[in-house]
Amino acid sequence: MKQIFKYMSVTCCLALPAALSACDALSLFGPNVRLSIVAPGEGSQFGPGDTVAIELAIENFTLVEPDDAKSHNAHPTGDDPLGIGDDDHPDGAFGHYRIYLDGEADTDEHVIDHDLETQIVLPNDLAVGTHTIRISLRNHDDTPLADACAGCTAEASVSIECVAP
Repeated sequence: MKQIFKYMSVTCCLALPAALSACDALSLFGPNVRLSIVAPGEGSQFGPGDTVAIELAIENFTLVEPDDAKSHNAHPTGDDPLGIGDDDHPDGAFGHYRIYLDGEADTDEHVIDHDLETQIVLPNDLAVGTHTIRISLRNHDDTPLADACAGCTAEASVSIECVAP
């Protein structure tokens, strides 16, 4: 189980070489990456401190451990200026994801994971009411996949209800 807000990280900036346009970056990923949240269902009810099982469906994107992802192409080359393809992931679409609770900004507290099924523990002081769980697919360097892949479904969210214990 993972405690929500266990990790904070600083997001680094993906600098595209001048010769590589945003359109080139899109063609590297293609618009076929799709993320959806299978569980919890919209409006599911939980209490403060409850464990929430999260199940994702992801197409055309390979989940890898964040440390493993960062070691892949740590130093991009001219042949792979984004550092996104390698022998194990020739399509270039690999990385991990972040889980946010009521977080809208990239810098908000989050949990990092790489499994299709995971769990988070809601904070004990979570207020009663509607809350949003947001999932954001991340490139190997922890930049948002959505920034490099217009037309992809690289983020998904679901509303849950926190009820009185």
